[in-house]
Amino acid sequence: MHVRRPGWDLVSLVLLFIVLRPAQAVAVSMLPKRPAGRLTLEQLRALATQTGFADPITAAAVAMAESGGNPAAVNDTRGRTDLPAGTSAEWSLGLWQVNVLAHPDFDAAKLTDPAYNASAALQISNGGTDWKAWSVYTSGAYRAFMPAI
Repeated sequence: MHVRRPGWDLVSLVLLFIVLRPAQAVAVSMLPKRPAGRLTLEQLRALATQTGFADPITAAAVAMAESGGNPAAVNDTRGRTDLPAGTSAEWSLGLWQVNVLAHPDFDAAKLTDPAYNASAALQISNGGTDWKAWSVYTSGAYRAFMPAI
């Protein structure tokens, strides 16, 4: 006599796999795609030009100094207790390191998208004419990525 033990039979497992697989595939396909690798200074200049910056060369230099061309760059100092006096916490994301704490109107989940980040930086910088919100500009660090005159 055959005694059936409780558990999954092969047919049930196959049906479960078929039912769950499409849902899993949809969930994965809905995830935002991240760009592979870093952008070069030339690619940043092209992106800044396409986005409409008044001075795409300076805009690209600021982005390169801020993120090294890494669209997924993150600077998160929230919750740190060792910040220098007079320094505010920040949560900066993407190529131009847009600070979500200072600019909560931008979607943090989208700031690793180069086009979205460039658009946010364009708005914050008043079309690329006011870079005082970027420490690499006020410190002059962006100049390392400017062409020699």
